[in-house]
Amino acid sequence: MPAAPPRHHLPGHGLAKQSQQRLRNVRSGQTYDAPWRRLRDWWIGNNPLCAACSTEDWPVSATDVDHIVPVVQAPDRRLDPTNLQSLCRSCHGRKTYGETLGKARDTTP
Repeated sequence: MPAAPPRHHLPGHGLAKQSQQRLRNVRSGQTYDAPWRRLRDWWIGNNPLCAACSTEDWPVSATDVDHIVPVVQAPDRRLDPTNLQSLCRSCHGRKTYGETLGKARDTTP
């Protein structure tokens, strides 16, 4: 009887969502350790609305905790609560994209 062909799995395929996120973070060089996770959970619990797009008439739940000054620019402020803001997924993506695009523009001659 012939053997079954080997199965090839994509990296991260079939992992729980948290495991996939950790795998992405490790690949990108970001590490979210226990102190960060505790601070993040505390922050989002106390600041549950998006700071960028929530209004009194239209509250939007925050999903992400963002570093106002990116950790790359100020690593010493990584766990500084005064450097944090709650953002929804859309606002966080837009801010991160803008920072990445600006970084790409700065590196071109």
